Amino acid sequence: MRTYREIKILRHLVNHENIIRFIGREFVDSSDNPNALPNREVIFIEYCNGGSVGDLLRLPANRYGLNEDIIIQIMKDVFNALKYLHT
Repeated sequence: MRTYREIKILRHLVNHENIIRFIGREFVDSSDNPNALPNREVIFIEYCNGGSVGDLLRLPANRYGLNEDIIIQIMKDVFNALKYLHT
C-alpha cells in the first residue's frame, strides 16, 4: 500500500526545510453520512502558504516559463530534499 509507505517515511523524518512536515493521521468513520465515501484515513501535514510549483506556473506573469534563478532555486531545493531522503 503506497500511502502507508509514504506515511511511514514521513513519520520518521526529522524536520527538513525542503520536506513537508507530517503532523498525524486519523481514521474517519463515514457511517453517519450515507453519501460519504467509505471509511478513509486522513493525514495532516504542514500548511505551505507559498503554493506549489504548478500554482507558480499558472500565474499570468509566468505564462512563458519561470525565470532561470527561480528554476535553479527549485532544483536546489529538490536536490537537497532527495539527498536528505537518501541518507
